[in-house]
Amino acid sequence: MLDARLTRLLGWTLIAFSAALSGVAHAAGTFDSVQGNVVMISPSGNRVAAAQGETIPNGTVVSTGDGAQAVLKFDDGGAVVLNQNTEFRLVDYRYDAAKPDTGRSVFDFLKGAARFVTGLIARAEPANYKLRTKQMTIGVRGTDFSVASGSLTLSVTHGVVTGTNAAGTVAFGPGQFGFAPNAGTLPTVIGAGQLPPGVANAFARLGAVPLPAGTLPPAPGGAAGGAGAATGAAAEGGASGTVLAIGAGAALLTGAAAHHADETTTHH
Repeated sequence: MLDARLTRLLGWTLIAFSAALSGVAHAAGTFDSVQGNVVMISPSGNRVAAAQGETIPNGTVVSTGDGAQAVLKFDDGGAVVLNQNTEFRLVDYRYDAAKPDTGRSVFDFLKGAARFVTGLIARAEPANYKLRTKQMTIGVRGTDFSVASGSLTLSVTHGVVTGTNAAGTVAFGPGQFGFAPNAGTLPTVIGAGQLPPGVANAFARLGAVPLPAGTLPPAPGGAAGGAGAATGAAAEGGASGTVLAIGAGAALLTGAAAHHADETTTHH
């Protein structure tokens, strides 16, 4: 038991030291709950088992194993729920309660399935919140959304979600579904009848997970003005994205892309 505790302490110290070397002065998030095999991976590759109450430095990748789950909470009232077989990187999280509009929340979704509930940073200054994926960069206007890996799909429940890649930017509002096959194709609105079973199950599980105490509720009046319309050339910073779904909603895929998403969401 003592050896296990010493090993854990040493591993966490290495992660914190690695974060400090990369210019991170403060932890970027906290584990609200952990189930199963959940690991923190530092920028230098050190791996440490996660535990409830532990903080997560900027630059850390959180990886969940088969059957595992993790819920992360943030000081601005935001939250992230990670499904099994998921990898997520906390790129840059900074928050000052006295100046929420100066905060910054940048995440990388690498694979799997996850739910994102935005906090005060996104509400005070939406441009300071970004979720980066392989197919596009996702921006928000105060919302609750989920993502799953594979060719990308989007389902909006609250607020407005934008998808930006090399082809341009598209906004999606509540009740709309979107699809982006790759980083070079403009995301488009699609119908609701093409949800793969694996993706549907992943989003159902994510939507049923209790959120941390203090998580902000959806902003009132989440209607999307002009949602679904493309804005032309990609906005500055447009990069890659993934399968995106808002709230406990569903992601939609077509043909081989749907089959691939089903496999990557449920297996490695």
